[in-house]
Amino acid sequence: MINRKNNNSPILTILLSVSLLLSLSVTTILVANRSNNRDFQTKATNPCEGLVQRGPLKDISGVVKTKAEDNFMWLSDGNEVEKTVVVCPDTLFKRRYLGGGGDLAPMSYTDLKVGDRASITGWYTNQSETTIWPNLVRVENLSAQIETKGRIVSFAGASSLTMEARNEKGGRYTVTVLISAGTKCELTNGTVIECSQMEVGDNIGGWGIYNSQTKTVENTVKIVDYSKKVRK
Repeated sequence: MINRKNNNSPILTILLSVSLLLSLSVTTILVANRSNNRDFQTKATNPCEGLVQRGPLKDISGVVKTKAEDNFMWLSDGNEVEKTVVVCPDTLFKRRYLGGGGDLAPMSYTDLKVGDRASITGWYTNQSETTIWPNLVRVENLSAQIETKGRIVSFAGASSLTMEARNEKGGRYTVTVLISAGTKCELTNGTVIECSQMEVGDNIGGWGIYNSQTKTVENTVKIVDYSKKVRK
């Protein structure tokens, strides 16, 4: 009787061992991920869970009255009843620079302050329309120093000028730019000029604190005249 040795046996054993180890590793990873997901689900809370999207709320402006961890009280313009705005995981917060052409800058809920003016787009969640599920919260910046661009339409002596600006939808609105002894007027290359050299029709940018409520550039530090040619 001839004993035939199976030369493939050691190789087959090794392959089976590697396969078993890989299978165990994958199973361990999957179990760990499921465990982490369960932990995350139990720790993370969604304040909007269970809310129902009812009537739409389309870009209504108001003022933040009080603020809590996951919601804030908000009073819309012309209303006497405060509404609860619930902050959802998918709620976007943007800071709106009206004077800068309506640009939106990202912000977080922690940046929201009591007294901020905020426009809200989203849904009411009850028939009495006292609770809001927001999709987008746009905060109007009242204190940041930004550049407000527009075309000069008139002057009020040497103390201020009025210019025509455009918002993000292409609409036109007028902005007053205050001029003081500390205001520097210059060309695009930084050459300083007399503010009196600016003319009606010039395209300018006023750097200062834009007050969206009065549509005024206050504490103007400089005005850049984009229409005046730079002398070489």
